[in-house]
Amino acid sequence: MEVSKRFFGLSDANDDILRLAQIMTILMPIFSLTLMISSTFFMIFVAEAVGGGDYIQGLGIVGGLVVLQMAVSTLLDYPTGALADLLGQRFILASAFLTYGIAFFIVSLVTSSTSLMLLVAIYALQGFAQSQQS
Repeated sequence: MEVSKRFFGLSDANDDILRLAQIMTILMPIFSLTLMISSTFFMIFVAEAVGGGDYIQGLGIVGGLVVLQMAVSTLLDYPTGALADLLGQRFILASAFLTYGIAFFIVSLVTSSTSLMLLVAIYALQGFAQSQQS
């Protein structure tokens, strides 16, 4: 356990905290890999839906949608952080995950005939959730 204490920088931690740190060390790469794979397939799905079945044609539009998502996230990052300081991070993180859930549910309804404005709303909603999460 002494090696773990030094590695994690938790010199005053008890055994329960060290065990949790070790578990998170194992789980975080798995979570990251899962998120990376799902994000890739999510982009492919949206690009094919926007491009009318043609992945390459839809990539340009998806790029613009991602820029919109990042702009919304950047604009709302400070206000949602201030709100988290006021209300507590637990509530803001819960609302972020709820917002992600709503956005991904709406994405499940996307087809090749979906209007671009709905996709703009979905990506803006994801940007809002991303700003709450950070």
